[in-house]
Amino acid sequence: MDRTLRSLIGCAAALALIVGCGGTTTTETEQPAGSGIAASVRNIEKMTVASVTHLGPVSELPVAMGGLTTWAASAGLQPAGAPFGVFHGSPETPTDSVQFEACMPVPAGTVADSASGIAVKEFGGFTFAAMTHVGPYESLQPAYDSLAVWIDNNGYVITGPAVEFYLSDPQTVPAESTRTEIGFEVRHLKQLEREQ
Repeated sequence: MDRTLRSLIGCAAALALIVGCGGTTTTETEQPAGSGIAASVRNIEKMTVASVTHLGPVSELPVAMGGLTTWAASAGLQPAGAPFGVFHGSPETPTDSVQFEACMPVPAGTVADSASGIAVKEFGGFTFAAMTHVGPYESLQPAYDSLAVWIDNNGYVITGPAVEFYLSDPQTVPAESTRTEIGFEVRHLKQLEREQ
């Protein structure tokens, strides 16, 4: 596995220790044969999301998600789907300078709040290779490793950052039953070859 992918996976697994709840907004399109894991390729439909971008140590990421949740509650917004994290980075990114977006699907027409650092933007419209991990957040790393192998074995290339949809509330669901959908934006090698 290349160093960029391992860096993204490490950042994503770290955030999973701190957040969770909601449903997912993906639509399944195919499930290629694989390497013994229950992974699939899905289309993530375009959606409106509120987001907070965080740059700093991974240990500060709860602040980003907490700020987003507090803002949504004070604005009277009901999330339109599962909260999720988007992880950016490279192997050269120092661990105290990780870039992460805490995101929450919101109704179309939601207005950004620049004073609170809340952006409202469109997210989705891409192919997503994913699997649902059941278990404690501390065990996400092996799941990411298996998913990366599955992606490669099925002729896909990772073309975007790691994304995690938090499907369980860790405050009410036991750690061994916590569900997290993990994945990456991907494109099939054949599609990339046709475009060259």
